[in-house]
Amino acid sequence: MLVKPIVTEKSLKLSQSHQFTFEVLASASKAAVKKAIQDQFQVTVLAVKTAKTAAKPKHTLKLRRRIYTSPQKKALVTLKPGDTIDYFQLPEESRPKGRGSSAKPGKAKKK
Repeated sequence: MLVKPIVTEKSLKLSQSHQFTFEVLASASKAAVKKAIQDQFQVTVLAVKTAKTAAKPKHTLKLRRRIYTSPQKKALVTLKPGDTIDYFQLPEESRPKGRGSSAKPGKAKKK
């Protein structure tokens, strides 16, 4: 039922408002998507919106013809506040902030 999570800048922004985006099978219904997400992630789904994208042509130089991308179906799932899915969590940055700490060892600063 669920193919993969869609992790983009827009989907990460939507995840802050408890909305998560997944690629699903073209034959999947909203009720089936809701049941699959509730079973797999143990969360409460409030709403499911689906959208189909058409196949788009792409030009290839090597073969000199058009190749079409696969059509997709996406599901935008709204969860109950407090529920979350780990795929959409941003990793904490471990690098220190500030310009002075990123200097390479062995290089002297010019005066």
